[in-house]
Formats: sequence, structure tokens, C-alpha cells
Amino acid sequence: MAAAPNLPIADDTPEPQQITISNTGTLSPATCIIANGQGVEFINNTGNQITVYFEADPQGVSVYGSQTTVPGNGGTTTLSTDVTNRTVNYNIDGSQNYPYAIQLGSGPLYILVETSNTGVVLVTPSPAIIPSGGTWQLYKASGDANTYNVTWPNVSAPPFPNFAVNNTTQTASGNTSGYVAYKVERGPSPNALTGQGGGTIKVGN
Repeated sequence: MAAAPNLPIADDTPEPQQITISNTGTLSPATCIIANGQGVEFINNTGNQITVYFEADPQGVSVYGSQTTVPGNGGTTTLSTDVTNRTVNYNIDGSQNYPYAIQLGSGPLYILVETSNTGVVLVTPSPAIIPSGGTWQLYKASGDANTYNVTWPNVSAPPFPNFAVNNTTQTASGNTSGYVAYKVERGPSPNALTGQGGGTIKVGN
């Protein structure tokens, strides 16, 4: 009997997702969903080196580190990560605004909800962005017994329903036209006054 041929092992890992920086500094796609284990390849068509800055994760998880550089004039940089099922926001201008998003697997983008020592409800990060059809999770820290209620004042078609924060991942129902504001109010507590705050979220480009 003839020996079985040695066949190459199939590699099911998708090719890296390309993100192109145009000669005017516009990114395409601005948001994307990639598979766990899939890389991202930044292509820089400006004439200068570009630094990509990744927003710090409120849970302390680093997807691609804090930053990476991409050479100019068609230069490329490919990133990979062992992190799975998480979303990271990023920018290329070093500002405190992060208008681009990469979702790995099912995501989500984690947003911390907490109460300051003055009674104000804080959400981190805000503003935030997720891809179309992407996910987010508003969560509170272990030991936080407060009830946080999320509503969408004056938003006719919000990407998520009104809900109470319970550390559950939600999928966006559709695109928003720009960033939309949500309100977070802390339910009455015998130990503290009711406070409120909020943030903004954008779904898709």
C-alpha cells in the first residue's frame, strides 16, 4: 500500500484587515470587526510617518499596546494580538478623542460606570465608538451596589434600549448619525444622594 501523501496543513487564519490612511489623513475603514487571531495592517499613504495611538482600556487590558508607528509613502505596519473578544478605540493625532474602532471577535467595548466622591456618575471612555453591528458593555466594578439606569433623552432611534447596568454585553441595533448622548442616573440609595451623568457613543462610520 502506498504511503499517504504529506498534505500541507490548512491555515484558517484570515489575511490581516487592511486599514488605509489616505494622503489627506483619512482612515478607511474607520471601524471594523475582525476575527479573533486576525491581524490588522495599517497602510500609510501620507508623506510622513504616522503614529497610531490606542485608548487605554478601563479594565487594564492592552490589545495592541499604547501606540505604533507606520512609515510614510505607502509604508505598512501589521499588528497581531492574543487578546480576544474585545474592542479598542484609537486615533492618529494623539488627542484625547478616539474616533476609530477595531472589534475583535464578538467584542465588546467596555465602558466603566462609577460614582465620584461628589455623587456624579462617570462613564469611561466617553465619547466612544463601535463598528456597525458592534457591541458594548457598560459595567460597574465588583462591590458597587449602586443601580445605574441608562436612557436616551431626545434620541428617536437609539442604538441600544433603555436598560439598567448589569455587566451584560449588548449588540447595536443600527447606525447612528454622529455621536449620540445617553444619560446614566444612579438609583436612590440609603447611603448617598441620587446622582447622574452620561456619555456619548457612535455606531459605525
